[in-house]
Amino acid sequence: MTLQKFDYLEVVESAMELFWRKGYKAASIKEVFDVTNINPGSLYNTFQSKSGIFKIALDHYANKVFDRLNDDLMHNASVEIGICNFLLRDIRNTQEAGFCGCFLLKSQLELQFNGDRELKTIASKNLKRLESLFFEALTTCCLYESEAHMKASNIMFAWYGVHTYVYINSDYQSILTCVLEFLPWLPWAEALEMSVNDYRPF
Repeated sequence: MTLQKFDYLEVVESAMELFWRKGYKAASIKEVFDVTNINPGSLYNTFQSKSGIFKIALDHYANKVFDRLNDDLMHNASVEIGICNFLLRDIRNTQEAGFCGCFLLKSQLELQFNGDRELKTIASKNLKRLESLFFEALTTCCLYESEAHMKASNIMFAWYGVHTYVYINSDYQSILTCVLEFLPWLPWAEALEMSVNDYRPF
């Protein structure tokens, strides 16, 4: 069997977009071959199975989310401003994205009762890791750990809402207003004045 040379990252990105758009169950292995443009032997040799490439795609997506959050937390005047920027970017991306919502959240919901338990666990662990990143950041500016936990949970609650509400109402201003009202303790006025957040929806 001749193995094919291919760009690993491009293959993972293509598979991620397919699973994100269609879901794990609905995406056939033939569609995986088609979108990644690699032959079955190379795919199975590298990823072992459809679930194998799905696991890689989930972790790849999660790492992109974590990198964006860490970048916002590190390169802004405060943790709170960084969190605002992360959420504002997510609102914009979700409002514009053809796939809508978060790949991790969609996967966990799909696999919760009718799917592979190991894959659901991977999605759940990555979602918990995101909440942990918010908590760890907030411990630097909250007086008590209990306050940091509460605020991290509130952020996740709002973030889940953004990624589900978009399916019935993708209006940027409506989503933004809900998030601002749900998380009033964040410095939205300051964040919205930054040029990076000077956003006008289509």
